[in-house]
Amino acid sequence: MSPDMHTPRLQGLGRLNGAADLLDPERRAGSRCGVGMDLGQSSGACRQARPPAANPQPPTVDEVGRLIAAAFDEDEDWGRFLSTKTTTGARRGEICALRWTDRERRQGATSVLKIERSIFINDDGALNEKDTKTHQHRRIILDPEDDAVLDEQEAAAKQRATEAGIAFNPSGYIYSPVPDGSVPFHPDTVSKRYARLARRLGIRRSLKNHRHYNATELINAGYNVRTAAGRLGHSGGGTTTLRVYTAWWSEADQRAAASTPIRLPRPKSSATSTTSSAVEAPSSTDTNLETYQRIAADLRGAIDSGILAPGDPLPAEKALAGRYGVAASTAHRAVALLVAAGLVTASRGRRATVAGGNEAPVGSVTDLGTRRTSLN
Repeated sequence: MSPDMHTPRLQGLGRLNGAADLLDPERRAGSRCGVGMDLGQSSGACRQARPPAANPQPPTVDEVGRLIAAAFDEDEDWGRFLSTKTTTGARRGEICALRWTDRERRQGATSVLKIERSIFINDDGALNEKDTKTHQHRRIILDPEDDAVLDEQEAAAKQRATEAGIAFNPSGYIYSPVPDGSVPFHPDTVSKRYARLARRLGIRRSLKNHRHYNATELINAGYNVRTAAGRLGHSGGGTTTLRVYTAWWSEADQRAAASTPIRLPRPKSSATSTTSSAVEAPSSTDTNLETYQRIAADLRGAIDSGILAPGDPLPAEKALAGRYGVAASTAHRAVALLVAAGLVTASRGRRATVAGGNEAPVGSVTDLGTRRTSLN
């Protein structure tokens, strides 16, 4: 665990619930603010929460791939935190507030993640829990890869507890700098760490932009406005989502209606040229590769040899993990590395595909072995 993720223990940690509001005049005044207000101001007055800016600038798929891969390289807990933040679209404080009890496992299906609280910094500089920004509780169904990331985080948390000679805390924070899970990641610390990471990679983005990335990926995947708003925790039944992402909804509608008759010739794609990318994918001839780099090198070899053609979907990350006997996050890092190198394209809800061609039907390539056999 990186030292800068550590923070003093919570002072008086407790959710701002109805009973506390009745006993505390300042909180009682704050509770009258309603949806979209900040609570617990020292003056007892309400301050209007600033609405999201319209027409946001989310990071690109390539940038997200580079950021998550680099985060895993720094610290696997940090990589899993950023991965969960990106795939759920939850706010920074909401991810910090997640406890193991917020993960609801389902037989025969992926888990559901309950977003019910947020971590905030009070006037004394201590961390406390409060309701979500819009006071809306929501349930997010996780994708298999996202679910596997939390499996790995739980295994790592249990291992740390064992090494510290204590029992695993099933009610502890999912992302915690201490073995007993009693302290969450500090919201300001994760923002600053992200800023350093993005600056090192030459990417001009902030942590909150990953929430915008999630929203625009939902739009591109065809989610309707009410579904996207519910997943993001926006108030107003979708009006906020529609206002903030107007340009993205318009683009998605035009694609769906095929209402753009103007077609322009495109220059030859340079996606397969590693010289034009800020990241170069490893090759099978490289030595001293980490496991995820070796997987990426094998996939690159399949692409370079034509086993995987432009537009072909890559094997699912779960299948890659099983094939190589590694964790799902390791397979995810391999795919993210290829995305960052421009060899692969990816979007939420769809399997990653080889760049430079039209998308092939999902499932046309289940694993490299099957494709090799068919070519022989």
